[in-house]
Amino acid sequence: MKKGNTSEGLRQAISLRPGLHLHIADFKPHQVKESRFESTNPLLRFYFHVEAGGYWELRSPHRSASEATISHCDLFSSVLFYPELEGKIHLPAEQRQFHLSISVTPSLIGAYLGDGLEQLPRNLQAISEGCDNRGFYHSGPLSRIMNVAIQQLLESPYTGAMHRLYLESKVIELIAHKLAQIVLPDTMRSTPIKLRSDDVERVHYAEEILSRDLECPPRLLELAHTVGTNHCALNKGFREVFGATVFGHLRQMRLTEARRLLEHEDMNVTEAALSVGYNSIPSFSRAFLAFFGENPATCLRKKK
Repeated sequence: MKKGNTSEGLRQAISLRPGLHLHIADFKPHQVKESRFESTNPLLRFYFHVEAGGYWELRSPHRSASEATISHCDLFSSVLFYPELEGKIHLPAEQRQFHLSISVTPSLIGAYLGDGLEQLPRNLQAISEGCDNRGFYHSGPLSRIMNVAIQQLLESPYTGAMHRLYLESKVIELIAHKLAQIVLPDTMRSTPIKLRSDDVERVHYAEEILSRDLECPPRLLELAHTVGTNHCALNKGFREVFGATVFGHLRQMRLTEARRLLEHEDMNVTEAALSVGYNSIPSFSRAFLAFFGENPATCLRKKK
């Protein structure tokens, strides 16, 4: 892992395996910044902008002149592939730039998806199968589920080898979320899990238990035992009922309650964070921004 300080902030370049690299940037240039770049390295690049400003000027034989500019904006994601690419990045002064980018060898996408490659657009299929004489670009919103994966990646609970493995799992998850925006809706359909009425009752009972003590909720195994099931079944039930795992739904409940406390109770950011179980204020602020698209301090300013 390489780290380097900017005028104000941090950049990290992390090589997870040959052909798979993660870059994290969170900085604020003090002056207008322009930098040129060029690349003949045929990599698929995934970008996830949590907070951003400015724009790219891109030139490639596989990109028309009318597509030469891409604006940076908050909660924006994209994937692109151009075997030959050059251009310029324009960043405004005093604007936070917080984004993740993933560079991946196209053949790795083919290895991950196998027969599932046929679900991708033809150009992207061909690129993943080794064709490097064409371009591809897709942009879309930074979805809530992407935000959650980014937050989990930034708050890895592990160190050493397990940290590296955890980061790779989250990088692959982000790639999956982005590709899911590209495939045709019909290819995403799957047979829904059918929960029995007593399973649904267990899920809602478990949610009620969590809501009673957001600051110090029971562990997953203890929670599952209390409601009369196992942790795997409980997680599956939460995904079916709430669209998230137990941990993911707990995070949403905590952040939702924290926002209510900030907007309607006489609490500052630190007090609200501690009340819902966050011991790190920076971690709370990052999670709040990723979930709601605004800083917790903004809620306080709105109330005044």
